[in-house]
Amino acid sequence: MFEPETLKNQGIIKALCLAKQGSTVLNMSFLSAGKWKTAKTYVSGIDDNEVMIKSDEPGRVCCSEILKTDQPVGISFEIEHFKYIFESKVVRCSQENGCTVLEIPEKIEKLMRRSYSRVLVPENMAVKVMFWHRGYDDEKGTVPDEDFWQGRLLNLSAGGMKMSISADKKCHFEPGQLVGLQFTAMPYEKPVLLEGLVIHIHPAEDGNGDFFELGVEFMGLEISWEGRNKLRRLVEIIEQYEKINGKNGHTGNGKKSAQT
Repeated sequence: MFEPETLKNQGIIKALCLAKQGSTVLNMSFLSAGKWKTAKTYVSGIDDNEVMIKSDEPGRVCCSEILKTDQPVGISFEIEHFKYIFESKVVRCSQENGCTVLEIPEKIEKLMRRSYSRVLVPENMAVKVMFWHRGYDDEKGTVPDEDFWQGRLLNLSAGGMKMSISADKKCHFEPGQLVGLQFTAMPYEKPVLLEGLVIHIHPAEDGNGDFFELGVEFMGLEISWEGRNKLRRLVEIIEQYEKINGKNGHTGNGKKSAQT
């Protein structure tokens, strides 16, 4: 198992310099008016105490117009086979040049990118997912009929999950909604509690009209120590599922592994 590596001091500066030299996209997440927001940015400058970033999405509202001084943000970016994540705080924003200045983080965690590839739930396991609305966002202003729902986990990565839900519950969800999630990945283990953003809703791949599939992206894992601990737990679960699938000669859910 690849243990996440913690970068400090010059290791942090080196990673940020690599991101700047390669014009690497930085995915930034933060809370605004109680809702999760994401933005694509890039490093525009670095010194010993601060890192300057700019938006990489022309036409969208500039982050410097939304973020506030001392506001916490989470950052993730990818270089070669690794993913780097860290939390920081806003030092200041400049609406004049659209630049947001962040504190140099105390540490950066370095993970294998393969952890963000989706692994199917082993075919002999039925993993239930409890989920509920967190900040129900509907222009009609209606409130869901139920306080929570239950689905079945289909696949999982360190960045998100896909689950199967009853087709008659589809009307309660649409892309962009924030949901709370809880699932117990392995029998007798403690449940994992997460927040996520609904990314897509599709008919079931097997053609069963009684079910739909809900794709969710996890939010806030980069923004706190607690979140990064959950991220480590997700990596452990993924490796457990991969090991079970490998022993059974399956990729999960009854599909044979590809022969190499």
